Amino acid sequence: MVFLILTFHCLNLNFISYHWHFIILTFHCLNLNFISYHWHFIILTFHCLNLNFISYHWHFIILTFHCLNLNFISYHWHFIILTFHCLNLNFISYHWHFLIPVFSFRYYWHCLIPDIS
Repeated sequence: MVFLILTFHCLNLNFISYHWHFIILTFHCLNLNFISYHWHFIILTFHCLNLNFISYHWHFIILTFHCLNLNFISYHWHFIILTFHCLNLNFISYHWHFLIPVFSFRYYWHCLIPDIS
């Protein structure tokens, strides 16, 4: 996790600026069930932090995740990236391709996003 934070920092993404540690803690406390039944809580967290994470496209992204059966990483991963790109979100700018392997090979990766379809 520290490595991931450092990665974001080094890429100057300032993804969640000074709220980053709070978000990390939130994910950890939720046992990384990023989409499961805690999903609404995460959305509320983003909103309360005034991050405007995906602006008015947010609902569309949620719908997209739902339609993909929430297999956030699995074989639909490239489709999600394409979705972000088409929405002009520039989520991680040109460093996006670098962060995919960084996230993918983390030891806790298998715990993320259980299929709750």
